[in-house]
Amino acid sequence: MSIQSDASLLSMAAIVDDNLSRLDEREPAALQLRLNGRELSYYGKAVSISTTSSKRNRKLKKAIEEEMAAGRLPPGAGELIVEWGPLDGPRDRFLMVEHEGKRNFINVKLKGPRAKKGKGPGREQVFVTGTCLFGKHGVRATTDRGNTLHLCSPSEMRNATAQTHGVIENLDFMDGLHGYEVQSTLLRQGALSWCGSEQVFFNAPFIPYVLYGRGALERGLLNRRTFLDYVDRLAARVQDVIDYERGVAECAVVPLDPLYPFLDDLLDTDRTLEDFVRRLVAHDPWWGAYLGEDTVEDFESLGFASYVKVYHDLLSAPGDIDLWAVEMQEEMRIMKIAYAAMRDGKLSIPKGNNRTLGLYPFVQVVSPNAEGQCNMAFYSEEYGRRDLAREILERATRSVPKAIVRDAQSTLIDLERRRSAGAQTHAEAAEPLRARLPFSQAAGSAS
Repeated sequence: MSIQSDASLLSMAAIVDDNLSRLDEREPAALQLRLNGRELSYYGKAVSISTTSSKRNRKLKKAIEEEMAAGRLPPGAGELIVEWGPLDGPRDRFLMVEHEGKRNFINVKLKGPRAKKGKGPGREQVFVTGTCLFGKHGVRATTDRGNTLHLCSPSEMRNATAQTHGVIENLDFMDGLHGYEVQSTLLRQGALSWCGSEQVFFNAPFIPYVLYGRGALERGLLNRRTFLDYVDRLAARVQDVIDYERGVAECAVVPLDPLYPFLDDLLDTDRTLEDFVRRLVAHDPWWGAYLGEDTVEDFESLGFASYVKVYHDLLSAPGDIDLWAVEMQEEMRIMKIAYAAMRDGKLSIPKGNNRTLGLYPFVQVVSPNAEGQCNMAFYSEEYGRRDLAREILERATRSVPKAIVRDAQSTLIDLERRRSAGAQTHAEAAEPLRARLPFSQAAGSAS
């Protein structure tokens, strides 16, 4: 194969091209992609290709072509499908779409009543997207016993105790934007440029990540001083992510965080988890409906609930709305969980003809290891946490308009200059940066 094994980052489009000669178009069965003799996987799931011959593939193509015919997506559906999942089990499918010389693989999921052709008079097109921050190893913590913990890794922190690991004394935030943050913005904004969006609600998870620290504080792994330092440094990180998103976007970006009004409650370290949940429910009945009578196990679990709230609030706004959820493929579960909560009666079903269109581009750039395993965490962990932004942008040019890549490059340079200039620290500021983040207070009020 022409792709070299020593390449740290590879274009998914290039990997697909390298495997096309092995695909028998007469045989609809999926062909697993291979890289230098190794089977390719992404987040532990196989990546394969097939044509639109199979019934399931034709169904996806028809759904996407209907949106293209209605003018909600640009034309350019191909015959090739990328499948993600076990070859002997359920898989998510992504149809190849070529537009203005750029190739992407996308999935479209429709929830709610089918819309007529065209956007129609009075139908509002609302766009929402979101991101994670810097990968689970982006904040490295050192304890008083010399142990290392990763504060934003829920699976690791869930099993950590002060008795076993010690109390966190120092925090090391990775420099520069993580490869995930760089690439996911390119995917989102590239897809939004197809739709002609003028504004997008951006679910930037400041408080969900504050909750990681608050949970560690509750379990005795953090003291109050280190927790407040974490929150301030996290605020700077979120500000960088918002500024990068705005610098790349061709439309207006409105950051959202439904839990942002409760920041002071979280900073009050005398409040318990039970106190905080009661405060949420008293403020907004939505939380009581969604959480129900189940006991909330930890602070961290409230973060994902806030993502669901953004979807439901926007979908519940008055009028006839097409809510476009433009996310990376890992976030497809948010819509599923929101609709499951409505189906089960936990959340109200929006009135009128509102519907959701999930638009999910498949990953454009991957970082496979020697075994052919790909994971965005490798951007920082496998390569010594070095900045891979330039290489990601170079590989993404096969899928993303050049103008968006140029904007990303210039914005990253501006962010680096701001860091290098030794900008005023949060402790020196008259007002903490966390209090000046540009969040709309809740999805419902923003819409």
